[in-house]
Amino acid sequence: MISVDTALDNILSRIQPLGIEERSLLESLGMVLAENVYSVIDVPPKDNSALDGYALLAADIKGAGPDKPCFLKVVDMVVAGGTPRIKVESGTAVRIMTGAPTPEGADCVVGFENTDETERSVSHGKIPVEIGILREESSGANIRKAGESIKKRRYGNNLGGYYPSFRNWCSSIDWSGQGQGRPPSGGSRSGYW
Repeated sequence: MISVDTALDNILSRIQPLGIEERSLLESLGMVLAENVYSVIDVPPKDNSALDGYALLAADIKGAGPDKPCFLKVVDMVVAGGTPRIKVESGTAVRIMTGAPTPEGADCVVGFENTDETERSVSHGKIPVEIGILREESSGANIRKAGESIKKRRYGNNLGGYYPSFRNWCSSIDWSGQGQGRPPSGGSRSGYW
C-alpha cells in the first residue's frame, strides 16, 4: 500500500490545469470561474420604491390613520424606468411604481392600500390631484437604497464554484467574463454554475 502523500503526488503529476476560454454569461453553464469578479455598479443603481404607492415625507403623515387621513397634493407620477421630475416638499406626494427611482426629498413610500386612492376611482395612467394617506410610516420605509443588494466594487469571488446564485449575481452586475475549460467531472451539466 502507498501513502496518501505518494498517491496525491501520483495523481497531481498526471493532471494539467484546463485552458481558459472566453464565454458569455449565457454560454458559461457548466464552466468554472477563472477570474475574480467585482461589481462595477451599485444594484440597485439608485434609491427606488419597494412597492406601488406614494413617495412623500414621513413627517407629513405623522399620526395618519383610517379615521384621521393626512391629505397631500400629488405633484408627479414616476414609473419603473422613469425619472422623477419634481422634488417632494412638505405637503406633496409623488405617485410611484415598484422599482421607480425615489424622487428627491421623499424619505418614505406608502403603499396604495394605505391610501384613499381606490375611493377616488383613479384610472390607469392618471394621477389624482390630492391623496389621503391612511397610515403613518417612518423615514426610510419601503425604499430600497442604492447598492442595497450589491455595492459597487464588491468582491464576488466564486473561483471554481458551480453555484446558480452566483450566475445571477454576475448577471445583475452585467458581467461577462472568463469561464474555465470544461466541467471538472462527468456529472450532469445542469447542476453546474
